[in-house]
Amino acid sequence: MYVADTDVSIDYMRGKQGVVKLLDSIEELHLTTITLAELFFGVYSLKSERLLSSLKSYIQKFNCLPFQLWDSIKFGEIKAGLKKKGSLIDDADIMIAAIVASYDFTLITRNVKDFQRINGLKILEA
Repeated sequence: MYVADTDVSIDYMRGKQGVVKLLDSIEELHLTTITLAELFFGVYSLKSERLLSSLKSYIQKFNCLPFQLWDSIKFGEIKAGLKKKGSLIDDADIMIAAIVASYDFTLITRNVKDFQRINGLKILEA
């Protein structure tokens, strides 16, 4: 099972062929509620009805994984580990990683530099 990160979702909506081909080839693909929040923030920041419509169409392709109690526990574990190593990343990215790790799924992202800091997280570079 795979989870599309925010950057990959943006690339897909922009029509980047490599990403479109990759995501369209995966039968069971998910988004996290964290990615949804980031995407809606971007669309509302741009105040674009066209992009809002495009985003609403895009998210219909996916199952949505909400941030649950067990993800909060995983978040704390991941963030404490990163802080101890002196390599913190953005909280939203840690939340996405916590959800992906809780389900033992693979994250599809271009942001390998940050996500590879998280021990045991499965990553597919887009």
